[in-house]
Amino acid sequence: MGMEQASLTLVGVMNAFGKSLNDLPHIGDMFAKAAALSQTSVVGMTEAMKTASVVHEQYGASIEDTLTATTLLAKVNITGTAAGTAYRNMLKDLYTPSAEAAKTLKKLGIETKDANGNLREASAIIADLKAKLANFTQGSQTDILGKLFGERGEKEAIQMLTSVGKTWDDLKAKISNSDGFMNDVATQLEMTTKGRFEQAL
Repeated sequence: MGMEQASLTLVGVMNAFGKSLNDLPHIGDMFAKAAALSQTSVVGMTEAMKTASVVHEQYGASIEDTLTATTLLAKVNITGTAAGTAYRNMLKDLYTPSAEAAKTLKKLGIETKDANGNLREASAIIADLKAKLANFTQGSQTDILGKLFGERGEKEAIQMLTSVGKTWDDLKAKISNSDGFMNDVATQLEMTTKGRFEQAL
């Protein structure tokens, strides 16, 4: 990725998630770490974030949660704008459900808002959904998910259902606690034969 494209991407994400210039190194480290963990490219992660960037303003989703969610999708080869769209659609399905979906959530006893009317974190809602689905047969689970989510949103929901809990928490922690990751990788690259040859030149 060229310097100009990288800079525009970082500033765009900074603005979308209400961060400051002081946060740019941390944002860059999180992007690089997420790309490494998901076995996709930094470009793929930035493309995903472009389509998912509105989730903070609309639903209060954090950059850490957004990167974690898109990393989970990348692990099953859903990358780029498709990943960002899937995450955004899942949140839309949860927080602004159709009449049928709202009725289904009510039957399951799942709340998307807390006692003060604030939106709950998506991972907490999905954890509740996972617990409720355990009481149903596989066929009934499929029917319920079909009522709650659209085709694109369901992709993210399924990935989160399989990972919510320790897997989600561990992945989010690795991405969040990534300060210095880019410098470490740069140092490693400089120590390779190619890196040393370029330094010699």
